[in-house]
Amino acid sequence: MSIRYDEANVAQSINHDYQEDTLLSQIYYLENQRVEPIPHTELEAYNRAKNGFKFPSHFEIGSLTYLDLIEISQEQPSVDLKTYKELQLLDREQLLKKAAGIEHFHPTISKADLFFYLTRGWFPKDVNIAEKIKRWNQFEKLLPLSQELILLMYKNQKHFAEAPLAAQYKNIESLVFLYDELLGLRNTPGLISKMAGMDVAIRSKDVDNYIYGKLSSYINAAATQTPYSENRTEVLTFDEVINFNKDEWVDFIKRNYFNQDIPFGTRSDFVMQMYYHMDIL
Repeated sequence: MSIRYDEANVAQSINHDYQEDTLLSQIYYLENQRVEPIPHTELEAYNRAKNGFKFPSHFEIGSLTYLDLIEISQEQPSVDLKTYKELQLLDREQLLKKAAGIEHFHPTISKADLFFYLTRGWFPKDVNIAEKIKRWNQFEKLLPLSQELILLMYKNQKHFAEAPLAAQYKNIESLVFLYDELLGLRNTPGLISKMAGMDVAIRSKDVDNYIYGKLSSYINAAATQTPYSENRTEVLTFDEVINFNKDEWVDFIKRNYFNQDIPFGTRSDFVMQMYYHMDIL
C-alpha cells in the first residue's frame, strides 16, 4: 500500500510541476507577444494591413473585405485609402485611361493587373513597365526631326521604350533631347558643340541643317558600326566620349597619343574620324 501511495504522490507531483511549467511558459509567451486590438475604422484597418497586421479569418470592415486586407498586407499600396477605394469602383476601360501608355506593351492587360499597377506603382509581370512608359512618352514629346535621330539607334518607338539600360545610348539620347529643346534658338550651336565636343560650324549660313546632318551621320555610325583602332590604342565610342569631362579627355590623350594636342571641344570629331568609317555613310 505504501509503495502505491508513494507512486501516486510522485505522479501527482510530476503532473502538478508539468501544469505549473506549462502555465508559466504560456504566461511568458503571452508577455512576449505584441498584443494589438482589432481596428475599428477602415483607415485604421488599411494602415494596419500595410504594416503587415494579421486579421482574424473573415474579418472585414466597411468596404474592405478580408481578401482586400490580405492583399494589402502582402503588397503594400502606394496610394491613400480614398484613392484605393475609388480605383476599386472603376471598370477596366476606366482604369486603362488612368494607366495611359501601358496598353502599348500589354494590350490585353486584365482589370486586376491594372488595379494592382495603379495602386502599387509597379506590375509583377513587368517590373520595368513604369520606365518603359516614361521613355514612350519622352519619344512622343520630341519633334519629328529629333524622333528621326532616335530611330537611327532603335528600330521603332517601342524598341526605344523597351531597351534595357545596358542597351541604351544614354549620352547620345541626352544630346538629342537637348538638341530638341533648343532647336531654332540662337545659342543652340554653341551649346551643342560644348556638350557633344564637336565643331558645329557656328559661322555656317545654314547652321541648323549642318548640326542635324552631323548629328545624323555620327549617330548612324555609332549605331551601325563597331569602333576599332588600327594602332591598338584604347577605343572610345561616340556615346562614351560625349560624357567625358576635360580631365578624362586629357588623361585619355596622354595614355594613347602622348603629347599631341587634340582639343577637348572637338573630342567627338576626333573619335568619329579615328575609330569609325565615316566615309562609308
